[in-house]
Amino acid sequence: MNLISSPYFSMLLNRSPSPPFHPSQGIRQGDPLSPFIFVLMAEGLSHHLHSASNSHSLKGISLHGQSPITHQWFVDDNMLFGYLSAQEAFAFKLLLNLFSDTFGTSINATKSQLFFFHTLILTQRNIAQILGFSIAKLPSKYLGAPLFDSAIKHTA
Repeated sequence: MNLISSPYFSMLLNRSPSPPFHPSQGIRQGDPLSPFIFVLMAEGLSHHLHSASNSHSLKGISLHGQSPITHQWFVDDNMLFGYLSAQEAFAFKLLLNLFSDTFGTSINATKSQLFFFHTLILTQRNIAQILGFSIAKLPSKYLGAPLFDSAIKHTA
């Protein structure tokens, strides 16, 4: 927080520091510091997700016998992966709330979506209610790329 709440700033102009000045506003979307701060925040959340996985608070998902994964970062979006249970959803909710409280931000539930694969409707609804996110259907798009619920057929 010292990076963004210090009482004054100084900028380098032509390799020389400017006189210190006091900010009049906080950091807003589009500010050149925003991506840097996002990366710092994402690293903090990533650390908590890894810790929860190592302590078995989160199971994540395991593909092809590999170590389980709980999350991936893409540009400025986060994808969370979890085992289909209320316990796992509550663990994610706790970590997301901790993230929000720590960084003074909030998760945008209207932009957050849940994708399920071969899951009972009742289980989907319970998890969506716990997290407060909407249930999305495939096919869909992410960053302009199509997402499918089955393997893509390649033709020669």
